[in-house]
Amino acid sequence: MTTIIYHFLKTRTLRNFLTIQFVNPVKNSRFPDGTFLFSSLSLPLADFINQNKYVLPRPRVHIFIDRKYEMKKLLFVISLLLSAAVVAKEPPKRYDHVAVAPTTAEEKEIAGLFDRWNAALATGKPEEVVKLYAPNGILQPTVSNKIRATPEEIKEYFEHFLLLKPKGTINYRQIRILGENLALDSGAYTFDVLKNGKPAKVRARYTYVYEKIDGDWKIINHHSSAMPEFTEED
Repeated sequence: MTTIIYHFLKTRTLRNFLTIQFVNPVKNSRFPDGTFLFSSLSLPLADFINQNKYVLPRPRVHIFIDRKYEMKKLLFVISLLLSAAVVAKEPPKRYDHVAVAPTTAEEKEIAGLFDRWNAALATGKPEEVVKLYAPNGILQPTVSNKIRATPEEIKEYFEHFLLLKPKGTINYRQIRILGENLALDSGAYTFDVLKNGKPAKVRARYTYVYEKIDGDWKIINHHSSAMPEFTEED
């Protein structure tokens, strides 16, 4: 029994939380009622495992956990392990459906700006896409590490991205009207693309920040990042 308990407690996580206590009857200490006087030695379990200088008392050794203190620590460790297991089993969030259409006129106008951008992608012409960005617009693209901060750099990105024949679908969105000439559209979208001649999907999170310049909405910031959690369907 002692060996079983010892091997159970010597895991890396638990041994830093628990202590071990040796209990040994004192010689010639039996009382008239049959009980014994015990001597004991307590030390951190980690010290007992890592150092070989302790000798087990004879004739019998008991390893136990103090119910009031050590059990609290043990239960705390177990609760952490269980909560981690629950989180690990939760499947990654997927956005597969088409986003709900906006209801207000202002939000419909901003939502239409993505449709305009998506239509520009369909032309296959990078310059048509670049026209939708402000001169000082910033692009943080999905499939490139490089941040584009000039029209020339944005065009260079789309020269490569349009080769994939992308077609975007908004799966989830939140639109915020930040002012008369400023708005934000943020959410999740999916691109149907051709990779090596085969259909594929690129799922990403996005944020568009629009500013109305000379009466026309322009993209001043476009952030697009691939979903970090892998799903089997991807």
